[in-house]
Amino acid sequence: MKKQLYISSAFAILFGMTVQAQSKDKNIGTEEVRVVKAYEATVVDAFKIKETPEIGDEDNVKQEIKYTIYSFPVASTFSPEKGQAATVDKDSLSPIFNNYALLGYGNFNTIQGELGIAEKINNDIYVAGLLNYKSSQGGIAGVLIDDKYSKSNLDFNIGSKKEFGDWNANFGVSQQNYHWYGLPSDYVFAPTEYTGRDFKQKYNDIHLGFKYDSNLDVFDGGTIKYKYFWDAFDSKENHFAIKPKFNFDLQKTNINLDLNLDYLNTSFVNQLDINNRNETKYFVVAAEPNIRISAEDYNVQLGFGVANISGSTFNGKDNSFVVYPKVKANFDLVKNIVVAYVGAEGGVTNNSYANFVSQNPFVSPDLTIAPTKQQYNLYVGMKGKLDHNISYNIRVSYLSEDNKPMFVSNPKALSFDLLNSQVYQYGNSFGVTYDLVKTINAYGELNFNFTDDVLLDLTGEINSYSADNGPVYNLPEAKFSAKAKVFFTDQWFGGLDVFFVGKRNDLGYVNDGNGFFERKEISVNSFADFNLNVGYKATDNWTFFAKGNNLFNNKVQMWSNYKVQGTQFMVGAMYKFNFNN
Repeated sequence: MKKQLYISSAFAILFGMTVQAQSKDKNIGTEEVRVVKAYEATVVDAFKIKETPEIGDEDNVKQEIKYTIYSFPVASTFSPEKGQAATVDKDSLSPIFNNYALLGYGNFNTIQGELGIAEKINNDIYVAGLLNYKSSQGGIAGVLIDDKYSKSNLDFNIGSKKEFGDWNANFGVSQQNYHWYGLPSDYVFAPTEYTGRDFKQKYNDIHLGFKYDSNLDVFDGGTIKYKYFWDAFDSKENHFAIKPKFNFDLQKTNINLDLNLDYLNTSFVNQLDINNRNETKYFVVAAEPNIRISAEDYNVQLGFGVANISGSTFNGKDNSFVVYPKVKANFDLVKNIVVAYVGAEGGVTNNSYANFVSQNPFVSPDLTIAPTKQQYNLYVGMKGKLDHNISYNIRVSYLSEDNKPMFVSNPKALSFDLLNSQVYQYGNSFGVTYDLVKTINAYGELNFNFTDDVLLDLTGEINSYSADNGPVYNLPEAKFSAKAKVFFTDQWFGGLDVFFVGKRNDLGYVNDGNGFFERKEISVNSFADFNLNVGYKATDNWTFFAKGNNLFNNKVQMWSNYKVQGTQFMVGAMYKFNFNN
């Protein structure tokens, strides 16, 4: 979900508030802190997202526990998403706090609050809860209809860490409220066409999950996930996935097998006939065997994947069989200084309505849902250190994705009988189009750690796309970011974030000069976002912060016709605590 969150995070201040960090490594990245210690339950550990380990990581005898530091984003976008950590407590001797409460308030009547609780039941089992809420009353200049939003979620977690394996079970609910406020600027709407109409869309979900990591032979563990998702227009979706992992020793060779069973059932009300529903069902079964070979200066994984896709839509059956590579390797060119890596990977993604909404909440409730087949992703790269305080990562890749989804202004979006149309048929919603898309990607990253008190991260990527059936839509050709963090004293710290997203293509309705509107290709302008933040750690328990976003006051369009809020300011405080104190 990295690509789906990029533009949202491109507007977010990545402002970290430490919930628990006891060891600060001079070479840590911007997203995580790694510590090796006896297990302690914390909110961040309970709700962390585990990244894919590098080849050979599972061979480490020493168990490493990763604590993700929670951030507090204030987003320039209309629909902010949770960002990633950008700073840690400078004082490595601070007490451990398992719980925290955070509250912030800003212009546009923006409110954000978080409450995280984690407690150990005994030496092995912990329980945790996390509540997030964010909302804004809107106020974007030039918008004709309501543009306020709110988003909230509540999650509960119970888990255990033991020598033979770790398990974690979670249950959660969430709700999102948005408005289709992006009416086309080229079209002149009469007040009678929109006054009194409710342009609100509400999304809800219930999600369950279970994860098990085994330290025993043969069965490595796996995950089970279920999500029920629905909206205010009676759209419904059930998504169930189970992913077990196994390993076998065969004649002194270790063979790994990853399985994936993914079932999706999505139904939309037919807006032309509300007694009928457009239903989509897809069942993806995939197996990925591989062999791993390790030595002192290299790690190699040789494997492949096979997937069977069984589907039915209102247009008919959709069945196919896919074979794709799962090969990757890394080599120590200069021990602990330069690592080269190559790979050829692929896979099948079972796209869902919930996933599309998380990327673009202004989609219409009548999408075409279909899986994406990544035929291959060929890449070669190098990472390492230029100096003791400068690290880098460069990569070039070539991807081929069949049925790659792209958001495009809905072709049914601009009705000329508005009073008898749906509220998302004002040129203000998005559909999804699919194509065979090939991408050449060049990515680079530089991390500077000038001292323990000054950190700088630079990232950038350039993309070149080609599609079988025409242009690509809403895929930027360039993305760049610069993030700086400074610890002025043991109590004062601050940050600077600058983001750039290149122009994108879309389809829209354009006035031909004679009073008629024709659908043609349009360009969505590139944008830059400039953000600052400052924090003051008054005590071990209390941290106060202030931040400003979109300080250039750019009239940015996240999506065509969807402008974002102007310059934003927020102040707030975070309180960390333990119940046993």
